[in-house]
Amino acid sequence: MQRRMKLLVPVLVPVLALLACTEVGTSPSALKPTGGPAFAVQGGGNPKFSNRDTDCTASSTDITCTYKITGLGNTDLVDVFVSAQVTVSGFCRNHGGQVVEAQDFTGTVSGSALNQKPENGQISGSIDLLASSASNPSAASVCPGANWTLANVTKSFVSNPDLYAIVHHQDGSTTRIDSAF
Repeated sequence: MQRRMKLLVPVLVPVLALLACTEVGTSPSALKPTGGPAFAVQGGGNPKFSNRDTDCTASSTDITCTYKITGLGNTDLVDVFVSAQVTVSGFCRNHGGQVVEAQDFTGTVSGSALNQKPENGQISGSIDLLASSASNPSAASVCPGANWTLANVTKSFVSNPDLYAIVHHQDGSTTRIDSAF
């Protein structure tokens, strides 16, 4: 038995050293969905949005998404994201006082809740979005000429929000889950 141990030690030490130096990570492109909702394969648990406790309510100017994610198992952190498209409309005015309608501009508003730690294998919360937080386009991009200014700007949501989460597992892997509210 003692002789067998002596033979295994020289083989195991280099293998263990190699494993200790190996980085485990996920590139940002790996976080993109590839179809339906993803489930934890490498990490623990079976994370998913609770259909009963996840919903987004929206008007043309604000969106509130409440969520509950269950089945987190042995996860370290969860990042939740919401985004929606906004149309920015307005009028263009030149130095002579002429007013014309500006071309509509579409942008995106997003919000997040980052680094949430699960309790009892779940997290819950809410994220609010305001259409008014969308950026204004430059007057040159939506008006007839370079000397025009943008006036009377209105902003309204034009799409359903996209609600998803990135689950960071203790083993270094990540899982993206999409809500189906």
